[in-house]
Amino acid sequence: MAANIKTFVTEIANTGTFKTNQFFVKVGFPKLITDTILNTSDWPNFSDNLMYRIQRVTLPSRQMKPIMQKSVFRELRPIPVGYNSFDDLTMQILLSTDLRERKVFLEWQNKIFNEGGVPAYVDTISGTLAVATINEKTETDKIETHMFEGCWPMMIGDIELSAESSEVAMMNVVWQYRNWYIKYQSAKERRELMESYSSGRKSIIGPLVSDVNLEKNA
Repeated sequence: MAANIKTFVTEIANTGTFKTNQFFVKVGFPKLITDTILNTSDWPNFSDNLMYRIQRVTLPSRQMKPIMQKSVFRELRPIPVGYNSFDDLTMQILLSTDLRERKVFLEWQNKIFNEGGVPAYVDTISGTLAVATINEKTETDKIETHMFEGCWPMMIGDIELSAESSEVAMMNVVWQYRNWYIKYQSAKERRELMESYSSGRKSIIGPLVSDVNLEKNA
């Protein structure tokens, strides 16, 4: 059945189309970084101002991991058993004249693995990233947000200097993270369910063992 052009136009008019430049990013720095680096007079309001300098973000894909299983008909078919490792999260930052963005992220890496060769506990050096997507069809209280938990800057990109160019300088930062999910502002129950699945607190196939034990002991 061919698509009805009037229905198509109506649907696009009602729901709109997402444009890739309609987003903003909020970096949640860990307390260790906030107390030792950001709470100084050198760079006031760094966290808030950084949001306006993030020019590009690549939201990662998610891929399920299958194993091959032989059915009763003897053919092989893929069966999902979990998720593959998450892809890296990459962002591009517009640099200030004093390179404060580069300095802060380098200091963050120093806290992760100090000069004495001693790694820090990941819980003390990881933060959060919130990538909010917006458009003209979305109300303020219904912004959809990709939440990344347990984030830390794995790679701080190079900066190419050239006497032949006067372009503004950008810096790439590649992030590692523990988990990500979409925070549904417009559907509270669905949002809470997504968060519980993503954090491992709930299983989609049934209650957790701890939940069953609690019910038996009640």
